[in-house]
Amino acid sequence: MEFLPTPSRLPVSTTAFQRELTVDLFEKLQRERVRPAVVTGMQTAGTTYKVLATQLGTEAPVAQRAAQLQRLMESAGATDPYLLIRTPIEGNSKYSRHRHPRFRFEPRHGYEQPSFLEAGSR
Repeated sequence: MEFLPTPSRLPVSTTAFQRELTVDLFEKLQRERVRPAVVTGMQTAGTTYKVLATQLGTEAPVAQRAAQLQRLMESAGATDPYLLIRTPIEGNSKYSRHRHPRFRFEPRHGYEQPSFLEAGSR
């Protein structure tokens, strides 16, 4: 997206208007932040989600969702709640931007793709 006019129409060099930033906007979901404490807390006999949530300073539904996430991870054999998705998700209209004619992905010059551990190699 270009917000500046062509360089020939600017009174100064366009490099004065350029800045490269790297911003990490990733913050774990609340259920993921409390999941380890919920797993260890629920091993105590007689502990309820409501009591455990009060001890953690959160609400019971958050503790329940954290336990559900743990069960899903165990059934899938995953150790990490985040999975790397390498291809677009098919069959859902919400995830179909990649089919639009204007969509194109071109990595920046010099970009090196990070090497991620695969879910099965952990």
